[in-house]
Amino acid sequence: MVSLCLEEVHGGRPQRCEWQVAVPIFSNRTNARMLRTVAAAIGPVKSNDLTRRLAIGGLDAVAAEWEIAVVYCLSLQGPISVQPSRDGVREPEVIYTTAQGTAVAVEVTALSDRGFHDRNPMRAFTRELIRITIKHAIHKIGAIHYVIGSKDSEDGPTLGVPTRQTMAAFFASDRFRAFIAAIKSAPATDRQLTFDTNGVHSRLQFIPGARFAGGTHAVFNLPVDLRRNAITARLKNKDSQLSDTGLKLPAVVFLCDADCYVLGRERTTNAAPSATEIIELFLNGRRTGLFPRERSRTRRINAVVTCSIKEDRSSRADSPRRRAITQSVRNRRDTYYSLTDRCLAEISGCIRHLPSIARMPVNALNENRFPAHYGGYRMSGSTKIEMSLLTLQQLLAGKISTEQFMRDHDRLVDQFRRATDSGKLISSMTIRECPDIDDDWVEIKLESAAPTHLFQAPDEAAE
Repeated sequence: MVSLCLEEVHGGRPQRCEWQVAVPIFSNRTNARMLRTVAAAIGPVKSNDLTRRLAIGGLDAVAAEWEIAVVYCLSLQGPISVQPSRDGVREPEVIYTTAQGTAVAVEVTALSDRGFHDRNPMRAFTRELIRITIKHAIHKIGAIHYVIGSKDSEDGPTLGVPTRQTMAAFFASDRFRAFIAAIKSAPATDRQLTFDTNGVHSRLQFIPGARFAGGTHAVFNLPVDLRRNAITARLKNKDSQLSDTGLKLPAVVFLCDADCYVLGRERTTNAAPSATEIIELFLNGRRTGLFPRERSRTRRINAVVTCSIKEDRSSRADSPRRRAITQSVRNRRDTYYSLTDRCLAEISGCIRHLPSIARMPVNALNENRFPAHYGGYRMSGSTKIEMSLLTLQQLLAGKISTEQFMRDHDRLVDQFRRATDSGKLISSMTIRECPDIDDDWVEIKLESAAPTHLFQAPDEAAE
């Protein structure tokens, strides 16, 4: 299995910034609005805990976002409540009462591929490679491609990339520095750098004039065992948690996408099971095939609802459209407390109330990001310009240097320069709010005559 990763670095955004902006899945504004909606129902203790986790950032914040979002969605269609906190007991996220009057314990958990990426730090490798490419302006003369080898093991492919501990040493090595120096000294010449890591052969290749940087490597973030994997481990944990609560209620677990590749896969392969197959085995066991006597591993979880995010970049809209995809897997064996299909459909269907999704989970886990509208602008005739409000504020506050702003907004700067040279003065500024995005647009009108152009000669004014 091979994946192809292409990134356009020619004229792209810089990879580092002097300031940081929190970049959650649903935007900070949306999270705050959802949390305010459910605050009275979940109480101050849980609200404060979720707020603290959002402030931490990273994977913990993404998990808190999903908890808030699912509880918020449920609250829009039925009564919710929480169990009083008890020492040593992790209560479910919420108790939801269906339209049929059935109280159901709902637990929300987020799943990521962090373990896979810790083992094969491919993203860290490519990020550093792109950073060095931009630092040395190699993206202006070509692109560096990679071909990463791999070897199989019982845990899946092991890629031929440096570990996190040896990553800095690799990019600081004499061989890599000589590779970069050779590219800069003869930019029209193909170059290759071969290296061996983890007993695997890989190579970097500079291609003069190429617009895209990227390469190939084996897919490494898919489970290889139906029983020994992150999904099964998480569901076992949830089964134990529900057991500890002592609640005599049916239970539904939402398994949400915190950058988990297998959750979003619609198909499986011979080498890797799908999320549905793993959940199906955990809930229902197998009655045929190689394991005819294998039973369900839980009688407490009535169903698991997977929730992944899909991104559609084919739309003509200003930004890609993102939507949540859900799939329910029911426990068909004997459970302690029954749950009707109608109740399950009501609970899983709550995801239709999800607010606008600002970005994919993988981007929510990245650091050093820019405002949502950074680098963009809009023109209306020759007298109205829209730009990112947060970018303007960071520029005026000195958080973004003038040089960096001009480099990343060359066309916007050109529009302002033309208006200024023609004697137009800013006449008004209007804020256009974006409630589901952590940035707004500021509309700048240039309709007044600049003082420097009030006394032009008649022929100049005519021009």
